[in-house]
Amino acid sequence: MRIFFCLLFICFCMFYSCRQKKTVERAESKEPALYTIDLDSIKTVDSIKMSSIFGKARAIILEETDYSLIGGISKFQVFDNYVFVLDRNGAKKLFVFDKKNGKYLRQIGSLGQGPGEYIEIRDFCLDVANREVYIYDPGKHRLHKYNMDNGKYVESVNMQHNDRFFHFIMYLNNRIYANILKSDKLLAELDIETSVYREFLNADEYNCGWSESIFMAYSSFFISDLDSPKFVELLMPTVISIDETGLRPYLTVKSKDWVQKSDVNGDDEQTRSMQFGLDLISKRRAYCIQNYMEFGDYICFDYRRGFLFFVVFNKKTGEAFQCNKINLKPDLLTAGGAYFSLLFPFTTVKNAYGLWHYYNANSRTKIQLTEEQIAKDLENREELIKTLQSRKDDEFYVIFEYEFK
Repeated sequence: MRIFFCLLFICFCMFYSCRQKKTVERAESKEPALYTIDLDSIKTVDSIKMSSIFGKARAIILEETDYSLIGGISKFQVFDNYVFVLDRNGAKKLFVFDKKNGKYLRQIGSLGQGPGEYIEIRDFCLDVANREVYIYDPGKHRLHKYNMDNGKYVESVNMQHNDRFFHFIMYLNNRIYANILKSDKLLAELDIETSVYREFLNADEYNCGWSESIFMAYSSFFISDLDSPKFVELLMPTVISIDETGLRPYLTVKSKDWVQKSDVNGDDEQTRSMQFGLDLISKRRAYCIQNYMEFGDYICFDYRRGFLFFVVFNKKTGEAFQCNKINLKPDLLTAGGAYFSLLFPFTTVKNAYGLWHYYNANSRTKIQLTEEQIAKDLENREELIKTLQSRKDDEFYVIFEYEFK
């Protein structure tokens, strides 16, 4: 009987080992992406209206209280009736607002050395199935877990592995994924239950050998991370899909101008300073897939080639077209005469969410927006007008919720 159980245990270990190996091979496989876009032959149009993509838009005006003073929004996500807003450098807090009316509800965690407190708040992610929030604290090399609905601390998980440094995190099926800095691999996976830690995606092969920190405004390398999680770094021409079976190439862009290793390797000062913003504009190099959205048969995203371009791709027909991002018309927001920088830092299968920052008079830039310039069809238009009038000289943030057609 003892021999039987020993053999059974050995078979289980072999099965689990093979299963782990299969997942790794899948993550590193050379299989082609599901979708490919040739940027050199793509049709360029004069402009694209937001109303051709979205059915309607609604403003979520974030309430400002003594407890919710936002110095800057580093990242935000929306789930259920909550808007989670991270101020990484100013307040150094994770705020929670009501999605319906923008009212401040609570903060998650706080600075300190005690249980559930963090030395630094680098990033956060959501476990929507268990209604929990993870905060990554690089100061303690820990993940702190909290209840989403009341903010109470649950537990902490170790994130110190092989002297690795991480930047952004994402949760999926009891695993935490994180992009790795200063490493030959780009992506880390931590199984929270078993503490098994693995690394994927060779930086030389996928990202021109680049693995330094790079500033991207209101951005993360994880995109659409609640409904269909995907991963792409700044120089990667391929968007990687992450699911319970592993990692696979999902969307690849091709161009003779796409950034090459020769553009980023070197010891000159310009190359060393790339972590503060990669400037390949003068070379007319293509790079930086961001503001990725996927809905129905369509994929939309930005990329940079001198200017920012906005791409619309039909997965069914393979047809694609693009316009200069400046010519993406915000007709759902304004009636003309006002410019919005159209960022879509967070998307789900039903909605995209954009950020608008109204600067005060002492800031470098002040966005002038009159009542006449606000689109007539904007949901809760009157509320936005009242806010603009009552907080004319204040600094405040508005998140726009766009509904896909």
